[in-house]
Amino acid sequence: MFVGTKYAASRDGAAITKAIRDDIKAEQKAGRLSQLLKVSVILSRYSMGQTVYVRIQDAPIQIQASAYSRSLVIDPPGQDARPERYTAAATRLRAQLEEIAQQYQRSDSRPDEDYSNVNFFLRCEFGVGLLEVDHEISTDYWLALEDAL
Repeated sequence: MFVGTKYAASRDGAAITKAIRDDIKAEQKAGRLSQLLKVSVILSRYSMGQTVYVRIQDAPIQIQASAYSRSLVIDPPGQDARPERYTAAATRLRAQLEEIAQQYQRSDSRPDEDYSNVNFFLRCEFGVGLLEVDHEISTDYWLALEDAL
């Protein structure tokens, strides 16, 4: 059984999302996270559960690796192996935010028995705008196409 250091049975989902937001702001104030980082923490409730979404909306780092982006627009379709999608800095940032949120989590799940028992599911993800192929890579693609013709 996993119990986060800040878990409290009496805390509901709304209180958890507020606490996570407060912890992220405290980390920014302390300098462990960038002041330029913009994160949304949203709760989704549904029958038999709830999910906390921690979405990185803006960050002062490159999120998607250039090699991955290039492979989407330049490499031929059907290519099996793609480079890593996220930069090392983006992977570290997501891990930091997951660690903050997991402090409020409790899990008595047993995957080997297909049994899930958590106070909330956690999704830490990058906002859609951060994952778009950048203009420079699109320009490279069109120039490469022009040269091929």
